[in-house]
Amino acid sequence: MNFELEIPIETLEVSRICEIIVEFVTRDGTDLTDTIEKVRQVVKLLQSGEAIIVRDEEGRNVNIILKNEYQIRKARYEALWR
Repeated sequence: MNFELEIPIETLEVSRICEIIVEFVTRDGTDLTDTIEKVRQVVKLLQSGEAIIVRDEEGRNVNIILKNEYQIRKARYEALWR
């Protein structure tokens, strides 16, 4: 089981954050007419701290997940190694 590591948003350039958000909202073939609204929603979630940017341990994949989901995954991962 791989664990995702949080990337503090303040460590990223604004252009990189934008790239991550756009890739995230268009990942599943989102209709482009909905893209702007979905980007706004993700920005709000990131600004409020409800969502975070994470990467896998190898640093190859970047994702955006809800903070509470991250905490659940982290607790499960840590429980495996106790």
